[in-house]
Amino acid sequence: MLDIGANIKMFRTANNLSQEDLADKLHVSRQTISKWELNKSTPNLEYLLQLKGIFAITFDQLLADTIIKENSMKKAILFVHNYRTQEIPGHNYKPVLDYATGDLIENITKVYPEYDWRPAKRTEINDILQNEEIDFVLITPVMKSYLSDVKEIYSGEVRVMRSDEYGKITKPPFGKI
Repeated sequence: MLDIGANIKMFRTANNLSQEDLADKLHVSRQTISKWELNKSTPNLEYLLQLKGIFAITFDQLLADTIIKENSMKKAILFVHNYRTQEIPGHNYKPVLDYATGDLIENITKVYPEYDWRPAKRTEINDILQNEEIDFVLITPVMKSYLSDVKEIYSGEVRVMRSDEYGKITKPPFGKI
């Protein structure tokens, strides 16, 4: 059974990040990352939000086998054109390898913190929407032509991201919308 520290280490290494790299992204010391991975301390909610954004994963994936969540966050899909993933033997998790999608998920998490975000591309969205409980779908501007397709199979909340909103979220440094 995995624990939060083991999960952080697994996702960090799957994303080819050293403890120092992850510490820099979170503005903490390398020792803090080490303590989390060794379960000597636990990241607070703010850091958990940042970790799930950096790794482009859901809370379920980050906290797998560590807690039973009575009130889990709402689940949301960011419908993107494409992104690259990597298989991890023995795990269902596939980390996002391209920085653009990983950064977009991290920034979307800041704008919509009430949702547990994950990306989905055209080849995945139908399966995800038909087999998982999803509360919200946000479609990137480049994928807006698929809005009617999504609405045919999903009756929940769907919105196409405005171009100016997308520009602000993807333009470094990340600004407020």
